[in-house]
Amino acid sequence: RLVALESSGTPVHDTAGRFLGYHGVSRDVTERERAAAALRASEERLRKLVENIPVLIHAHDPENNYVFWNRECERVLGYKADEVIDRPDARDRLYPDHEARDLFRRWHGATREYRDVEIPMTCKDGARKVISWTSVSETCPLPGWGMWETGVDVTAAREVQERLRQSHEELERQ
Repeated sequence: RLVALESSGTPVHDTAGRFLGYHGVSRDVTERERAAAALRASEERLRKLVENIPVLIHAHDPENNYVFWNRECERVLGYKADEVIDRPDARDRLYPDHEARDLFRRWHGATREYRDVEIPMTCKDGARKVISWTSVSETCPLPGWGMWETGVDVTAAREVQERLRQSHEELERQ
C-alpha cells in the first residue's frame, strides 16, 4: 500500500567529515493527506455550485469590495466578474442614485442578517432591476470571502403587482 510520510532529519558525518547518511524521524500522514484532498474536493464542489446556481450570489470583504460575483449576477446585471471584483467603483455603478445608495448603506449597516430586502440596482445597460437580497452568513466557508448574499430578480413580479394595483384603482374609480 502507498503511504504519505512526513520526514525530518539531519545529516550524519563521521569524524573525518564524510557524509554517512541521515538520522531522522518519519511519520505516516496518509490520513491527513486524504482528509485534505477530500476537503479540497468538497470546496471545489461548493464553488461550482455557487458559481452555476441560478441565483445571484456575491461576496465582499469587510470594506464592501466585491470578492466574488457569480454567473447569475453577470447574466442579470450585465457586469462581468472582472468588472466588479476588487473594483472600488463597482458599488457606485450598481447603485448610481443617492436613494439606492442610501438604502444599501442603511440595510447593510443596520444588521448583518437580513432576508428579502428589495433594493433597486442599475444594470450595465442602464436598465433598473429590483433584487431581493438575503444574507447567507457573515462568515463564509470559502477562503477569501467575507459576508455573502443571495439575490433573486423580482423586477417582473413588482411590475405585475404595480399594473394590478393600477387596474384595481381604475376599477374603483369607475
